[in-house]
Formats: sequence, C-alpha cells, structure tokens
Amino acid sequence: LDNRVFPPEAYDKAVPLAQFQSQRPLGRHSVLQFEFNQPHDAGKGETESNLEMPSWKKLESALLKSISQIQFTALESRIQKFEDSGLLGDGAMMAVPIDNSGDSSTSSRHNLALMVWDGRNHVDINLFVASSPTSDADVGKAMDSFTAAFRLHSGLNLYLRDDQPRGYGGVMNFYTDIAGLEIVPYTKTA
Repeated sequence: LDNRVFPPEAYDKAVPLAQFQSQRPLGRHSVLQFEFNQPHDAGKGETESNLEMPSWKKLESALLKSISQIQFTALESRIQKFEDSGLLGDGAMMAVPIDNSGDSSTSSRHNLALMVWDGRNHVDINLFVASSPTSDADVGKAMDSFTAAFRLHSGLNLYLRDDQPRGYGGVMNFYTDIAGLEIVPYTKTA
C-alpha cells in the first residue's frame, strides 16, 4: 500500500490553467425529463384532465406557450414535427427554432427546443439558448421559468433537469461562473 502524499506543488498546473482560460461559453443547454404519474387517490375530486396523460396536441401547445411565456418567439414557419411516421414507435417529436431577438448580444438562429414523447407517459425536452457575458444570468432565469411554465401547461411532473454550458475551448463553466475571475496558479505561501 502506497501511503505517499502529494502536495499541490507536485502537479503541473499549466495544462489545466490553459484549458480553463481557453473556454468560451456560447450558451446554455438544459435536458428536461417529464413524466405523468396517475395520482394514488385518483377519482377523489380530480378532474378528468388530471387523470390521464396529455395528448400530443396538448404537449405541443404546452411547449409553445412555455416558449412564449419566457418572452421568446417560436419560429412557427420552421417547426418540424415527426408523428405517426413509424420511426418513433408510438411517440412523436417536435423541433422548434426559437428567436430571442430581444437580446441583441446573442445570435438567435441557433436556439432550439426539441421535444420527444415516447407515446406513453414520458416527455424529454432539450432546450438550447445562446447567451453572452451580459445575458447569461437572464438566460439561466429563462430556463427556470420555461421549466415551471411547461409543468403548469402540461400537468406533467419534472423528474430530471440537467443544465450544461455549451461552447468551445473545453468549456465547462457558464459565463456567470467565470465572470470577473482572475485565475492564478496555486502557489504555496509562507
């Protein structure tokens, strides 16, 4: 058994520091998973709409309402839908390009909401929104608002939300995580 202890000075910090400084976040990507669970006390004061999985049309409507509620615009002429094609089994998929042109510091041509329904009780939504150093915190809040709005409009329960930064240069942080940081290598002090 090797009991050696290696202090921080024993590690080369040049490569990790170069990677950290090279990252360029360009946006936020959220993966959301929703499911329908029938209440245990079904029938006790529940309305019929609360007791069954929403239809595909209602899920489409919930997605579009949620996008507009966060003050973004679904580019309806560019929406693509795949339903009843046999490619997705009993499910369906909808890709919605999004315009957030209220933010002049980002490009809206790469924003996208992608919703996939398994045809039963599970819905996945992938939501990407471009951000900039000045808009990243607002985009993060918009992701929160979108999630709450979709839960409200669809009646589904959120089971997973995973937010990731997207960009280049080995990006692993959102703009808000690294804004104003001056990174210097660790050195031992007296």
